[in-house]
Amino acid sequence: MSDVRRRSLDILRYTNLGLDFHLVTPQNLSEYLVAQHPLHPSYEDLSFHHRADYLRAYFMHHHGGAYADIKPLTGAWGPVLDKLNSSAVLWAGGMSAKALPSFTPMGKRVARTRRGARALHPAAVAFKPGSPWTAEWLSQVERHIDEAAPLLRDNAPVQPWGLNPEYPLAWDALSWGSLESAARKYRRHSFTARSLRVSVAPGGGGFD
Repeated sequence: MSDVRRRSLDILRYTNLGLDFHLVTPQNLSEYLVAQHPLHPSYEDLSFHHRADYLRAYFMHHHGGAYADIKPLTGAWGPVLDKLNSSAVLWAGGMSAKALPSFTPMGKRVARTRRGARALHPAAVAFKPGSPWTAEWLSQVERHIDEAAPLLRDNAPVQPWGLNPEYPLAWDALSWGSLESAARKYRRHSFTARSLRVSVAPGGGGFD
């Protein structure tokens, strides 16, 4: 883990004292898997970036709670989780897509195409487990992997992000695209928290 990531991890830990904090690694991943729903057979063929995207949908559906990328995220999760848990209508909450820095590729895309600040950004989201939203989200993610599986076997990623041209999955195929597809359908069951933001300046790290 880079120094930037370690600092970001410390921010997450100490901004959220009092909450159960779980750093998922290859060494402890098996502790979070559900026997009735094993990992997708092509999991090991995915780039590390796409493995994280897949696990986000998997964890949010089966376990719920808050998920955060290891980025310099400011704001506490406690109020977000309290609001989520106190409502029978809400299934999801988290960082607004508009909070992503506009100098990043995804930030530029959001600025061009998204309406308002209601869209959730997958870098920092919380879900109740087992909702129709998470079921549809995970199903869509696994469907994308199913479709790419024949090409994944013969076109392995050559770096953690899978940016080599022959690698068959687009950068955001398992994150933004899959999450937003279900989000449009279930938007009335979600909310965004202005307190959650990625705090980083251009060239300052946090997206290494």
